[in-house]
Amino acid sequence: MAARPEATGPAGVLTVTDADPTVLQTGPETFEVWAEGTRVSATLAHHTRRALAPPGVPPLEVVTELVRFLAERQAWPPTGVCGEVALGPAAGRYPEFAEELRARLG
Repeated sequence: MAARPEATGPAGVLTVTDADPTVLQTGPETFEVWAEGTRVSATLAHHTRRALAPPGVPPLEVVTELVRFLAERQAWPPTGVCGEVALGPAAGRYPEFAEELRARLG
């Protein structure tokens, strides 16, 4: 397991608290997520992010809330992960996910 980034890390790293996920944006749609004692590479398509979040919400906040949402449902870390996790489809199996995410980010 890779070391968790520091809370005072560079721009592009969002850390809320030790219990919350740490998210590092590594590309326009790619992220490294440290949460629940694991490090996972994740993707969130731009069109999915725009459909879920109000204008102006940074991608790091969207990914952080998606990971929190999944962790609250004991769905994080994803089981059997090989490679990257597509966050939109992972959360999309929960019917309430889009509405709840918009409420959290709004």
